[in-house]
Amino acid sequence: MKAVSRALFCLLVLGLVSAAPAQRKSISATDHVSPVGVTAPVPTPTDGPRSILLQEDFSTASGSTPPSGWSNAILEGVPTDVWRFDNPANRAVAINQTAPVAVFDSDFLSCGTGSGPENVALVSPAFNAPLNSVITLTFRQYFRSNNTDGLGAIVELFNGLQWVIVDSAKYSTPDPDTLALDITTQVAGVSNARIRFRFKGNCSWYWYVDDVMITETSIAPSTRLLLETFKTGNVSTPPAGWTNNRMVGQSYDEWRFDNPGGRDIRLPMTGLAAIFDSDSLSRLGGAEDVALESPAFNAAANSTVMLSIDHFFRGDSGGRGTVEIFNGASWVAIWDSTHSTPNPQTLSLDISSHVAGVANARVRFRWRGWWSWWWLVDNVVITETPGSPPSGAFASDQFNDPSLNTAVWTFINPRSDASYSMTGTQLSISMPAGTSHDITESGNFAPRVMQDVANPQSFSVYVKFDGLMNQAYQMQGIQVWEDSLNYLRLEFYGDGTSLSRLAWDFVNGLHQDHGSAGLGIPPTTPLYMKLTRLADVWTQYWSTDGVTYNVGAAFTRAMNVTKIGVYAANVGFPESSTPAFTGMFDYFMSSDPLPVQIGSFVGYVSSQGRVQLNWTTVTETNNYGFEVQKSANATSGFVTCPNSFVAGNGTTIEPHTYSWVDPQTTAGRWYYRLKQIDLDQTIHYSEPIQVDVLTSAGEAKPKVFALHQNYPNPFNPSTEIGYQTLEFGRVTLKVFDILGREVATLVNDAKEQGKYSIHWSAEGFPSGVYFYRLTSGTRSDMKRMILVK
Repeated sequence: MKAVSRALFCLLVLGLVSAAPAQRKSISATDHVSPVGVTAPVPTPTDGPRSILLQEDFSTASGSTPPSGWSNAILEGVPTDVWRFDNPANRAVAINQTAPVAVFDSDFLSCGTGSGPENVALVSPAFNAPLNSVITLTFRQYFRSNNTDGLGAIVELFNGLQWVIVDSAKYSTPDPDTLALDITTQVAGVSNARIRFRFKGNCSWYWYVDDVMITETSIAPSTRLLLETFKTGNVSTPPAGWTNNRMVGQSYDEWRFDNPGGRDIRLPMTGLAAIFDSDSLSRLGGAEDVALESPAFNAAANSTVMLSIDHFFRGDSGGRGTVEIFNGASWVAIWDSTHSTPNPQTLSLDISSHVAGVANARVRFRWRGWWSWWWLVDNVVITETPGSPPSGAFASDQFNDPSLNTAVWTFINPRSDASYSMTGTQLSISMPAGTSHDITESGNFAPRVMQDVANPQSFSVYVKFDGLMNQAYQMQGIQVWEDSLNYLRLEFYGDGTSLSRLAWDFVNGLHQDHGSAGLGIPPTTPLYMKLTRLADVWTQYWSTDGVTYNVGAAFTRAMNVTKIGVYAANVGFPESSTPAFTGMFDYFMSSDPLPVQIGSFVGYVSSQGRVQLNWTTVTETNNYGFEVQKSANATSGFVTCPNSFVAGNGTTIEPHTYSWVDPQTTAGRWYYRLKQIDLDQTIHYSEPIQVDVLTSAGEAKPKVFALHQNYPNPFNPSTEIGYQTLEFGRVTLKVFDILGREVATLVNDAKEQGKYSIHWSAEGFPSGVYFYRLTSGTRSDMKRMILVK
């Protein structure tokens, strides 16, 4: 089944168009190419009536004479190579039962004496496609092919300047085959658009076409804030309202609209796409920093605003592509890459938290390089759904703007002595020492940022906390409000030595404790909290890695939720001993911010003296790939290792294994982490792992008894288990199933002090959870592993 086109996809996501699943045979991408189409019934919009721009059933045609306004265009061939309407070969095909239909019968007309190449189009009359509309083309067809002549059935649109392919087939289709293609981005706003059906072959069977209809469904003008296909760009002159902003560079360093380097522009992009071609234009060298900036658009407050583009960024040669949004105060990066993207790639980005409520918002495409490659951009669409809460029942925020989005958040400062700041990657809330900012029956004195919500009945929120809680008592958490006397307090707090979780429910000003407990982890441990609501059931989860969550508290509470947000707090006993505190918040998300679930991440020094890193993923969502970062410090100073990029597997629910070897290994203690990159270039980081590179052979003897996590994990069907012993003696390593039954003995032998690794193949074992236990003398340790088949 063909993929949904970018424009229709965005409208489906925003609730502007609904479409039932297509009922047709699935066709391989190598058989049938539809760069902008979707095989589905005509979408039924929710905000405007549908009108017909063009309709033709060929009932008024005869012989080789098409209906009024239609024409035969012989691009290659002889005069008899024409579309006909009388079924000249008398084919007994299903689509022909509603004759007359249009047919190009290559087998009948062009085989035998005088045969040769055919390239003949049936061209429609012009139609006017309104700008603020969803434009859909539907038709019935049957294409019979001998499967050897390349592209034979080609559907093309005239976009006001040139013909653009929107669908093509080289192998036979079902009889009949009904197509519905979203052609909005190709023709919206074009007053002289046309459609043509072009047959290309040489004695290559036939193509029937019938019941052609083009419809438009108007949408409110405010729904589409910006649509640009760059058809009106000319050489280096952008379309009206757009500007070339050269911040660094020479006069020839500019965005162009004539493809000066003749790059491969693939649909749904067209030859009139915007391009910064550093390789073609900037061969004399010199730094380049040039942005193509849009006209301003006005995004309503409390709305969902989506940006989508089709593009190809050719990277990995010093160039950098960045999509930036002007939020009314400054430019903010929302996508950034130095690596090549697929050609083409469609980006769909939620920019609500940056522009909702901003009257002069803009988008720009910023190229930075030095005689690097190029960046193609086309089909820029910005849409909004006004008057509804942002996606996910509330607005997500990664807190990576230079200023707080006050269209979404309100800072509440009960004691008027706290402050907040944005670091560019985090939100921080600070309060002084000596004064309590606690949350009790006496009042809610915690400084916080809150956003309004409309009582969502089902949602999840994910928050990462980065504030160091190493004194008694410092707190950071989530608040959910009905009003000032009825709200939830869900937090982590530190007592100076360890961390705990808390879940309080305030009813008419009095609190109920729903299972507060110590976590048994030190203050330096990273902390993540997930809160879910299902009607009146609330569940608090906590995690130290953002991957594996533990249930903290679960309780029932009916609430009319009006606000939600994050807070920081402190308290001392006596109050004068209250420590100062700065709470740090990395993100506040309505969906899991870690789409790639890391199963294991381990590192060791190989026999060649190099650091080998191995990691597994349990699932992946839109995973572009990984880069490896390295530092001599566990918490800062990480830099990307050269040539460390490892491609991901996109979206998959199957486990995958990855590895990378650091070629620049020097003695010392090193910390490695993974920089995971989504397809839209969103960045996530793993927690770092420690690898000790020894300086002498004497250091190689282990100083601790240890059983390592198996790799890969999950695995299928084999895995490696590492361990180290402190003294000579008998060592056993056994595997048990989830019921505690011994299922395998991997080691049962005398071992010297040292480091060991064992390979286990689980062929013949069922999928499930297994445990492995290492015993050496009086020492023993056990770990869990997962077999997935």
